[in-house]
Amino acid sequence: MAVKAGASKISSLGEFEELLSPGRGINSRISQALEDLPKNSAVLFIVGLKDYSTVLAELLRILQARKQQGNGAYLTVNKPVEDLAKAFSRNKISTGSVFFIDAISILSGRKASSGKKAMFLDSP
Repeated sequence: MAVKAGASKISSLGEFEELLSPGRGINSRISQALEDLPKNSAVLFIVGLKDYSTVLAELLRILQARKQQGNGAYLTVNKPVEDLAKAFSRNKISTGSVFFIDAISILSGRKASSGKKAMFLDSP
C-alpha cells in the first residue's frame, strides 16, 4: 500500500502499522500524510488486527478534525453499526458526517436499525 502526500510517503503496510502504533504520533503523522490530498479524494485504510480499535478511533478523530472537507463513508463487514456507534460514543467521537455501510448486521441475524445514517446489506 502506498499513500503519497507532498514529501510524505508510506510505502508498505508495515510502515503504516508502525505509524499507527501507540506513542508514534499517529495523529500528526497521518494528518501530514493526508494534508496535500486534492479536494474530494477517496482514501482507503486497510487496518490489521493489531490495535484495530485504537487505529479506527484515531483515524475517525483525524477525519472529524478535517470535517470541513466533506463527509465520509465507513464500510463495516465485521462489526454491526450499532456496536460501532456505541464504541465511538464512549470515546466521544462524533459520527455525524459519516455514512455507514453495514454488511454484517443482517447476516448475523440483527435487525437493521432505523434513524441511522446507514445502509444495511444482505451480504458482503
